[in-house]
Amino acid sequence: ASQSGFPGNRNTLMHPVSAERYVRLTTFTKDGVRKDTAVWIAAFDNDTVGTTSDDDSWKVKRLRATTACEIAPSDGKGRVAAGVESVAGSARLIASSSTEYRDLDTALLEKYGVQYRLFRFIRRLRGKTPCGIVITLA
Repeated sequence: ASQSGFPGNRNTLMHPVSAERYVRLTTFTKDGVRKDTAVWIAAFDNDTVGTTSDDDSWKVKRLRATTACEIAPSDGKGRVAAGVESVAGSARLIASSSTEYRDLDTALLEKYGVQYRLFRFIRRLRGKTPCGIVITLA
């Protein structure tokens, strides 16, 4: 069994947003400007979800400056349906060399299958280093 919350500790008390195929992740610049992007997520535990990104991406750079973020169910382009509210959260970054990242990677692979495999392959071809983003929801 995994020592972290991925994927072995899943239970029926997961936050409802963890079941979504896509979510809009909102991060904030140093001066508070909102920046939105669509991401895949996997359940971590009751109120925590995770995703991956390139370690040099703008969202990761913004999360290094401020851990505040929001997520909301969306389509693949990050568009949120009218009336859907965002869930506030706090993010932390995890290194791709960690056991926790490997567990997150496995959880995303279980949820997204061949699409995620292709995504990882393209990342490697581009020479990018991944990092994990673990979000604790309010």
